[in-house]
Amino acid sequence: MTAHRLGVNTWVWTSPLTDATLAALAAKVAGWGFDVLELPVENPGDWDPARAARVLADHGLGATVCLVMPPGRELVATDAATIRSTQDYLRRVVDAAATVGAPVIAGPAYASVGRTWRLSPGERAGAYAQLRESLAPVVAHAGAAGVTVAVEPLNRYETSLLNTVGQTIEAIGDLPHCGVALDLYHQNIEETDIPAAVRAAAGRVAHVQVCGNDRGTPGTDHLDWPAILAALDAAGYTGPLCIESFTAENATIATAASIWRPLAESQDAIAVDGLKFLRAVMP
Repeated sequence: MTAHRLGVNTWVWTSPLTDATLAALAAKVAGWGFDVLELPVENPGDWDPARAARVLADHGLGATVCLVMPPGRELVATDAATIRSTQDYLRRVVDAAATVGAPVIAGPAYASVGRTWRLSPGERAGAYAQLRESLAPVVAHAGAAGVTVAVEPLNRYETSLLNTVGQTIEAIGDLPHCGVALDLYHQNIEETDIPAAVRAAAGRVAHVQVCGNDRGTPGTDHLDWPAILAALDAAGYTGPLCIESFTAENATIATAASIWRPLAESQDAIAVDGLKFLRAVMP
């Protein structure tokens, strides 16, 4: 079993991320023994990539970067101006990732979170074709920067376009510099067999986010972690596992992620106990 590097998303504690909170969190998570800090780009300019790169280097941390799709960011079933502005945003996320040394940007790079609409089989095929067309200039920019775009399927309550790993592989097709981002929270809802879904994505898994089935601490749940980790090995994934959960203190993000109750005794506990569990379950 691969001993993956372990990371944690700053959303566990804060939103939006700022230079000051990034510096404080980098020191904290490095002290706990994390290898990677995952940095969301809610809006370009919230934090300075060059400054972040220096902070991460000072603490010996690697980075991954998350893209964020609020209302108004769309790559399918929308007007041309919205697609162009979304492509521009995604290119800026790629640039931030390249600056901090992140090999991947991950997230639902197709539609705003919470947007759902019914699709006939023909309409779905058309939406997937439009997604490939809309992503093409973004992944070309990413490839030139040495970055992969990891497209994340979400559960049925957050999107109607890409819910499963299989749908995501179909949608992105053979786009270069593009893969699948796995978030176990969503897979737990949508996949009937998580390890099988992971294995079916062999060679295409570009990023992995982990948490308990309720968005809480990894290990305090019903997930079959040894089987999932073995499936990631079978799929050829060697990148980090990044704990993603959310703080309830920011009303906007808590509502978007449906965080209605504490998921652990503290936000720190989600990270610290999750790190301890993941270290124990891996060699």
